[in-house]
Amino acid sequence: MAMADSSAVQTRHVVLPTSEHTHTVVLLHGRGSNGPEFAEELFEARTSSDKSLPEHFPSWKWVFPTSRERYSSVFQENMTEWFDICSLSDPSRREDLQVEGLKQSLESLLELIEDEAKLTTPGRLVLGGISQGCATSVHALFASSCKLGAYLGFCGWMPFKAQVQDIVQEESALQTMLRLARFYQVTLGLKRPAPSMDSVETVFETPVFLSHALDDAVVEIGLGKDLRTTLEKLRMSVVWKEYQVGGHWIKEPDGFDDMVAFLKSVDTQQIEPDTDSSAGPRDDVKRAAYKFANQTVINALSQQLKRDPSMDLSGLLGQLVRSYEIKQKSFLDGYREGPEADILTPMISSGASHTKVDIRKQLEATSVTRIVRPLTEPMRGLLGVDVGTTLALRVPTTLPESSIRQLNRLLIQSSVIWELGRLAVLRLHPAVVVKVGPGIDVEHLSTVEHIKRHARTMLIPDTLGVLATDRLTYIFMSPMDGEPLDRWWPRLTREDKLDVQSQLNTIFVALRSIPRPLDEDGRPTLGGGTPRRCKDMRREVRRAKGPIVNEKDFNAFIVSNDETAATGAKGEAATTRTTTTWREIISSFLRSDHDIVMTHGDLHPRNVMVEMVKIDDDQDDDGYDSGGSCGDKDSSTTHINIATAKGRRLKVTGLVDWESSGWYPSYWEYVKALHTISNHDGTLDWWTYLPTAAIGLWGPDYAVDRMISRWLG
Repeated sequence: MAMADSSAVQTRHVVLPTSEHTHTVVLLHGRGSNGPEFAEELFEARTSSDKSLPEHFPSWKWVFPTSRERYSSVFQENMTEWFDICSLSDPSRREDLQVEGLKQSLESLLELIEDEAKLTTPGRLVLGGISQGCATSVHALFASSCKLGAYLGFCGWMPFKAQVQDIVQEESALQTMLRLARFYQVTLGLKRPAPSMDSVETVFETPVFLSHALDDAVVEIGLGKDLRTTLEKLRMSVVWKEYQVGGHWIKEPDGFDDMVAFLKSVDTQQIEPDTDSSAGPRDDVKRAAYKFANQTVINALSQQLKRDPSMDLSGLLGQLVRSYEIKQKSFLDGYREGPEADILTPMISSGASHTKVDIRKQLEATSVTRIVRPLTEPMRGLLGVDVGTTLALRVPTTLPESSIRQLNRLLIQSSVIWELGRLAVLRLHPAVVVKVGPGIDVEHLSTVEHIKRHARTMLIPDTLGVLATDRLTYIFMSPMDGEPLDRWWPRLTREDKLDVQSQLNTIFVALRSIPRPLDEDGRPTLGGGTPRRCKDMRREVRRAKGPIVNEKDFNAFIVSNDETAATGAKGEAATTRTTTTWREIISSFLRSDHDIVMTHGDLHPRNVMVEMVKIDDDQDDDGYDSGGSCGDKDSSTTHINIATAKGRRLKVTGLVDWESSGWYPSYWEYVKALHTISNHDGTLDWWTYLPTAAIGLWGPDYAVDRMISRWLG
């Protein structure tokens, strides 16, 4: 059975053996995951003999620590990670960000290793991890003074690779360990006892198993090979397993077969179980039982006091005393809880309504998943779809069950960038984000593709594929550098905001110059998507049911009610609503002679991605200066306040959320940009800094549009 205990730094998820305890395995999860989740996924996997790891090793205890939450520089939010890291494509970038978290994690992990080593015979403790858990635990392998039986590393890499590889050039093993100890002390501030020859032999004689898949799109296999090379230079015995397909996980069943074979090969000392049952429970089981009962009581008290800090605890404490005895006894009786031990369940579950639901669990693919738009090769690799088949190339088709499981694993491990109701944007991987939710429009992607073909420097995410179930749609995209402008906006100076405005002017001049093609029937239709249709987002999205070919018909569409947003077969506006005086008045104010231009349709700070950069770095590879002009050497004078005062500027890195894009009257961008400004999010002055040099200033048109919104209710 599983249990959990906590400390000031981390929690531990423990799965006890089903027979007499002989070995212990400590495994670290990857970034964004946690101990219980990693354990569940690991034990769900089967070897080719249809056995789980606990079934192969019934006398082994499994310990899965969970990292503390830390602020992620990549994902711009708090998440479970062993240390912060700037880039997985280049882990050596900004290594200073890794120091604090790695030091704290190693201190906690080394303490855990020492605690567990006391409960088993030397050489019977196995250490390892996956992804960032591997990167952390491999340094614990070097820093620990305990004798380990083996090390397991999956999909990992070596942090501070250059420094470590420089150290391993030493010919003397003792000198190498001395320099490693100094590295941990000087670089990480980690104080460890001076190594002896015994500790040197303890570390360097540890057998190592490393596995990695060629299609791992999260941690490139080259980083895993670098780790292997570093350990081999230390003359350590390394078993390296490389798989063609497997993604960012342990390949099933091959990887698990290889792991089991490795562990059995290095386990040369089998402990005979103690058959004397009269001795009663072992000390480690007793301690585990008390920890389990203690944590149950603490959790119950904590949840009740959070709900009502002034409550009378007399009755609750009486229940807890009775429950404590039951919990502790049931743990010792075969390590299983009986149904009578659930006294606390009603009390704990009564507070469930106050717990925030994890949006990621709600967005899992639970039914047949169709490929709506082809998956790119990297996306197929991430989902574990065999790139040698034509499966992923046919549209529509269905995703294999193994890929659905991989998708759900990625969703659970993802970081939430944005969420509203059942709609969310999640980061699955440093190179992949997904927009997922019910009823997401995918037709706009054809408009986005047209924009990218005609404006190659336009800052738009690449579409990596689209999946759909009977209730959800998943649009996979490349991420944009930086974070949404609305997170910065309230803190910006006027000069900063003018700088952003100048950059947006350049972007929207390019966007509005994109030619409008004829639709599939040879007409210059307004709107976007395939087939091209007009949309009008107010309290909800209204979509024209037929093509609109001129602004007069567009005007008829936007003043029609929700049931009649349609056009006739000849493009004439059709409506069943009785013409009223209000409609006549509003229609009389609407012009029908605007230019028709490409429009984003939702120009709000949340859809503008920005990144703080140094002035020297603010020149794109293609010569496109995002500050206001293409390669104009004098353009920096526009930003002189920022450049001279800070040496840094806020660079626009992209525009997101193109669902409302299409060809619309030239005033449409302006009025739609003003629809969602709010004093609640600090964007009330957004209208002052709209890129009006590009999109124009349309005060009268905005006033009429407000009348339309009021009339439509």
